[in-house]
Amino acid sequence: MRVRAPSFGLLTGTATCHACKAPTPVARLWVPEHTYVFEPGDEPEHEPDPALLSFVSALSGAVSDQVRVHAPWMRMAPTRTSGMTYLANHCSGCGAVQGDHYLGEPGEAFWPETPEALHALRFQPCEGPLEAEADPGSSSWMDQVPGLPRP
Repeated sequence: MRVRAPSFGLLTGTATCHACKAPTPVARLWVPEHTYVFEPGDEPEHEPDPALLSFVSALSGAVSDQVRVHAPWMRMAPTRTSGMTYLANHCSGCGAVQGDHYLGEPGEAFWPETPEALHALRFQPCEGPLEAEADPGSSSWMDQVPGLPRP
């Protein structure tokens, strides 16, 4: 789906690589609110709550540039589990893809189950608006990460 947001940032954390078992940095795009369109020609829908974007298959150039600067371990890659090519985290040690599906499971970096796990996440603000092809997902914890911009 086509997602647009007036601002964005990167939520960063740490995961254990499924291949080499080493800790590795991971990131997801975070938006404070967004508008989305399922299919071309549909009316845009507004979502006022924060969301993390997963399965990002396309990004505007300015957003891509900032991701490369702040999260160089993220790059487009095909994954077997999803059958898609998307902006995926890669292990900083062995280079294995760290799939979005797995990073969003309970207890993983982007599904914190304890206050400690929530406070281990960091927010990296980025500049400008965001336009992407992605799947936005919201949860009640997403506005509780330390360092997030407050309205």
